[in-house]
Amino acid sequence: MALHILGSRWGRFLVGSIQFAVCYNNEVLCALLGGQCMKAIYVLSNPNGTMKLYEFVVIFGCFMLILGQNPVFPLIETLNMVSLVMCLAYSACATAASIYIGISSNGSKKDYSVKGDATNRLFGVFNAIPIIATTYGSGIIPEIQIAQLSANGSSSPFLQPTNVLQEQIFGDPESPEFSPRNLIPRLISRSLAIITATTIAAMLPFFGGMNSFIGAFGYIPLDFILPMIFFNVTFKPSKRSPIFWLNVTIVLAFSTLGAIAIVAAVRQIVLDAKTFRLLADV
Repeated sequence: MALHILGSRWGRFLVGSIQFAVCYNNEVLCALLGGQCMKAIYVLSNPNGTMKLYEFVVIFGCFMLILGQNPVFPLIETLNMVSLVMCLAYSACATAASIYIGISSNGSKKDYSVKGDATNRLFGVFNAIPIIATTYGSGIIPEIQIAQLSANGSSSPFLQPTNVLQEQIFGDPESPEFSPRNLIPRLISRSLAIITATTIAAMLPFFGGMNSFIGAFGYIPLDFILPMIFFNVTFKPSKRSPIFWLNVTIVLAFSTLGAIAIVAAVRQIVLDAKTFRLLADV
């Protein structure tokens, strides 16, 4: 869509770069979240265990490495459905448990105050907004991958746009899909992409600041700015029409919000860097 509306240069280097950033960011977050979940289960079953977070991240990364090599695209639909059911089940259990603890006398003392001075609270709000956009805007990535059905599929959903880019560079469209000419570069490029994402997740387990930056840089434009621009450019509504000025207002508002959120995210990254430690066990 971006190529047709904005042209090859803007579509490829602006929108394409943003899409690549958000997709690869999610790949890092998947490795980190999977490792954290595995560690939580491990701690519950073995409170005195000695395994560290980065070990679980590596284990989960190996699982992703296997899924990432599967070229069967329809499998993604099954995995997405299973993920949806599991997310809904988790949300239901977490909601029920929270309500139970909240009304139970056995619950801990409630403290809903926001800590910190006015400056920290203000930057905290703008730092949280892109994280929320990242959390709820991840649904746009399956939309990106669905638009690429002509490419070889992958059962690691958020890595699919990255795979398409790699196969355009290293693959040979004239050779069969499973020929050594395409199979070997695909195996190497996908493995390196997942290994790199897993390494970043293991080295930087406090990924909140980077997640906020990617949300401000990527998800806010993809979800709230570019669609309005595309609508005005494609359908060319009259400048006197309400829909034109509504889109312009949304673009200006979220562009300002995104710029402020980037500043807040960079500030948080600088603060995190003061306590930075590789392979931290958080």
